[in-house]
This record gives sequence, structure tokens and C-alpha cells, in this order.
Amino acid sequence: MNNSKTQKQLALLRESTMAVVRYLDNTSIALIIKNKDVGSGTCIKIGSRYFIATAAHNLIGCTSGDVLLVHSKTPSSHKINITKFGFIGGGKDDLLDVGFIELSEDEVNKSGKRFIEFTQLEFGVHHKDDDLILVSGYPSEIVQILASGNAVTPIGYGTISCRVGTNSFSAYDIFLEYPEENNAIYDKVLHNLPKAHGLSGGGFWSLHINDSGLWSTDKIKLIGLDVSWSERNRWVKGIQIQHWLDLVLNEYPDLRPNVPLLSRLKTSFLCSKIFIYFSYLCDFSVRYLSKKRRWPNNERL
Repeated sequence: MNNSKTQKQLALLRESTMAVVRYLDNTSIALIIKNKDVGSGTCIKIGSRYFIATAAHNLIGCTSGDVLLVHSKTPSSHKINITKFGFIGGGKDDLLDVGFIELSEDEVNKSGKRFIEFTQLEFGVHHKDDDLILVSGYPSEIVQILASGNAVTPIGYGTISCRVGTNSFSAYDIFLEYPEENNAIYDKVLHNLPKAHGLSGGGFWSLHINDSGLWSTDKIKLIGLDVSWSERNRWVKGIQIQHWLDLVLNEYPDLRPNVPLLSRLKTSFLCSKIFIYFSYLCDFSVRYLSKKRRWPNNERL
């Protein structure tokens, strides 16, 4: 973050952040999870079905009645009913940590949320040297402050991707800086970043912002979902969004015609599997041959 170009980008992003957060606010949703604190979700439509993308560890051991979806910035008595949910991974040593919650069209209409289309997903992003990322979600510290009658406001913060050495697997991971500085927006005010607990399932959004600080809604892409963080090393980790889509397409094969063939090759078919097997081999080498834990300093969110 020391090079002048990056500093200029971050300064431009702070000027634009308020508008970007307002835009993404309506695609994010808070999960109040029984016996598990808070989680985050991102609203996505595939074909005629509506999903909330989140982290698997938010859903492990839950029933649909254990998850309260907080969809409003003002107190609301309407409860969003869950049709179905599913997940894969979510354990400390699992490469994947992705889950979905399905909602009916009626519940979606009542929620007032905007569900992004498939075209706003961007696959295979591990690191970007030339773009800024915005994270949108609900850290539990902020939810506890703002929650009143089931009303919450997400934070949004802008940063850049970073590299974390041999612990990073390009077929799965995205790592973003999580600095202790005054660049988090919530409730229309700039704040220091809170602890990241509760961000799990929140979206990693590539802004494709230009050198003049301009952005447009059609260029913003969802590239991943937040799953863990390291307080000591000041990063958050995400899972690339194609792995979430792979889970959904395996659960709902009827949705495959809604996803272009090239995109499906990047998710559930041969191309993706080659990357997966290679990453498992690398993971085996790191965790067993070196006898070191794969993620020594991170916490689930």
C-alpha cells in the first residue's frame, strides 16, 4: 500500500465509497444465527431461483428456523421464510467454505432486496494488482450497536488484494488487506474498521474503478465471499465465487442452461476439477509433509 498509485486509488475510492456502499447495501443481508452470533449474505439470482450466498460455517448445525434474515435498515416485523439451504466445507481444514439459502419469489419481493444477476459474477480472481475491492457485510460489533427491531446497516470498506506466501491457493482464495484505518463506511459515517467477526458471507466486489475515481454499476463484479480473517496479520480471506456457483449448480442441475458453457467449465466441469486436484495436492504438501497447520493465524468470521 506504499506505492503512490495505490495511495491515489485509495484516496479516490474513499471519495466514491459512500455511493458504492449505498449501491451494494441493497444486495447484502444480515444473518442472525442461533448460538452463533452474526453472519453476512449476498443476494444472487440464477435463472428463476433466488439465493443468499454465504459461508458454510454460518450454516453448519443449523435448521432453517435458527437463521433470522435481517433485511431492513428500519425496524420491520416481517420475517423472511427460508425455502432451503445447503453448504459444502466450512471446517478449519477445508478448502471450501460456501453455502446458499434459497428464498421464494414472494419472500424476495417482501424483502425489498436486489438480487444480482449471473452476469455480475466474475470468476477465477485470486489477486488484482490494478483494481480496488470493496467488502460489504455485517461485523457483529456494528450489528450489536445498530440492531433495533431487526434493523441493521452493513459496513463497506475499500482495499487492495494482497499475497500471503505459500498459504495462498490460486484456485480458491482471495486475500484482502484489513487495515486499522479510517476507511469503513456504515450509517453514512466514516469509522475505523471493527473486528471482522460477522463478515463471513459478505461480498468481495471488484469495482473496476478508473484513474479518475469513476465507477459504474454495470462494471462492479462479485468475485468472492468472505470466510475468515487474521487479526494479527490484518487480512481477510475469501473464497472465489465460482466455487459457490459450483455448489448451486450441483444442487440444482436444472439451472445449468442458465449459465454459459464457458462459465460452467470454470466451475463444475473438467477445468475446475484440475485446479481442485492440484490445490489438494499442494494442500497435502503444506499441511502434512511440513507438519504445519494450513491457516495458523486466522479465525472464522
